[in-house]
Amino acid sequence: PRQFDLAAHWDASIQRFETGLRQLLAVVSVSPRALGWLRNERHPFVPDTAPAGTAARPGWTTVHLPVESIEHGARRLLSYGGEVEVLAPPALRRRVVDELAAVQARYAPAP
Repeated sequence: PRQFDLAAHWDASIQRFETGLRQLLAVVSVSPRALGWLRNERHPFVPDTAPAGTAARPGWTTVHLPVESIEHGARRLLSYGGEVEVLAPPALRRRVVDELAAVQARYAPAP
């Protein structure tokens, strides 16, 4: 139809899809480097509204990052290495710790 705005319809459709896909919210402390990576990836995130200087590490930023699940969030956040720290939810933080322990065990020197 003449009145139909395909671009607006497509944008709204993408927004609905992404909102439904990522229903878990991770709270993550990120280094300036990781913050740049998040921006470059165009992955949606919301900076924390806490006053500046309240992050666990100087120069780091706390962000709220939507993820699909605990497992998906752990895999995704582990890709940032030491440039991130999962603060919440506790189940996600535990999963990251468990995955790191498994990696460390895999690379342990042979007896």
